[in-house]
This record gives sequence, structure tokens and C-alpha cells, in this order.
Amino acid sequence: MTSLTRRLFLRNTAAAGAVATVVAAPGAVAATASENPELLRLGAELVAASEAFRAAAERKRVALESYVALCPAVPEILVAPHNAEMWFTEGETDPEGNSVYPASNKAQRRIYSSHAIEQSCPNLKVRSDLGRHYRQIHAEAQTFETSQEEARTASGLDAAISARYFAGRELGRIMEAVAKQEALTPAGLVIKARALLAHSAVGPWEQSRAQFALGPDLAQLIVTFFGSDVK
Repeated sequence: MTSLTRRLFLRNTAAAGAVATVVAAPGAVAATASENPELLRLGAELVAASEAFRAAAERKRVALESYVALCPAVPEILVAPHNAEMWFTEGETDPEGNSVYPASNKAQRRIYSSHAIEQSCPNLKVRSDLGRHYRQIHAEAQTFETSQEEARTASGLDAAISARYFAGRELGRIMEAVAKQEALTPAGLVIKARALLAHSAVGPWEQSRAQFALGPDLAQLIVTFFGSDVK
């Protein structure tokens, strides 16, 4: 398994595990008649949405593993030797479309693209050594890109990525709604904390967003409900 693939697996597995923790946590603090009923309703939605995200994250992990097994590595002939080939290439990306940078300080690899060659290479049909060179690269690029598309289709990766994305957005919607509601008891505090944890599991940006939306409120609620017990 390449280091890139390992990082993708760890990231997706960590997200699924974090949400599983939210869902599998002990039963909610017994709600009282004095708790905000809308917050209680959102708490129930959060449990269902967290479970849906966990399932979607696992589906994506399995699809990604299948894609990596099915898709061949980038042929060496498609790795551009220097930046002079930028017009005929695209920056290397992972299966999710994110830019890939080496762990060292080396520049991002540039990969020949059949579309980029067609758009930018006037010598593709010229009967010369240069023309033959780019025709060979173009043919190799087409073959590799076809293999990528076949792997994506067979693994169901695109549908899995989409499912996780929309499941994450649903957690974000609930988190925002929870942030707008007033917690009247510790039961409400727990719901807000779980909303923060669930949305944070989606990714780094979502973690920052959840902390911004709920962090100060949680701190204030802790002081309000338990501050008098601290000596």
C-alpha cells in the first residue's frame, strides 16, 4: 500500500470511528420537561445523521480500497521529466481529486493528460520524431485514463464520495441548528457537545467550523451548570 493510499485510509477510518463514538456513547442524559423541546428533537436527528455518516464513510473507505486495487499505477512514461512540459500535463491528484505533493520538498509531479496534449500540442500529427514521441505519450495517457475510469465505475467510488459528502452536509445542517438553540439543562449541553463532535469528524474544515459555532456556547454552559461545584 502506498503512503498516499495509507493516508487516505487512515483519514476515512478516523472519521468513521469518531462518529461511531458519538452514536455508541451512553444513552443521552435523561431529558426533563424543562429542556428545550426543539433541541431534544435535533438531538434525535443527530443520532440518525451520525449513523448515516458513519455508514457513508465506511462505504467510501471500501470503495477507495477497491479503486486502488483495480487502478494501475501511473506509468513512468506519463510522468513529465520537467516543468517545460506543463502545457501537456496536469498536477498529480489522488482518487478524490486532491493535489498530491511528495513528502520531501520536491515539486508536485506533473502527469501527461491526453486532453492537455490534444489542446496544446501542435505536433501530434506531424511525421517527425517529436510527433511520434507525443503520439506515443498520448496513446499511453488514453489507455491509463480509461483504466482509471473503469476502476472508478467498478468500485463505485464516485457515488460513495458523493454519499459521504451529503451525509457530512446533513451533520453540518444539524450542527448549525443546534448552535441556534438554547440549552436549559445538562441534557441540552450533551446534545450540543455531540453535535460538535459529530461535525468535527467530517474533516478539518468542519472541525474548525463546529468549534467556532459551538465552542464558546459549550464553555459558558459548563460554567453555568457546573461552575458552582468547582472550588
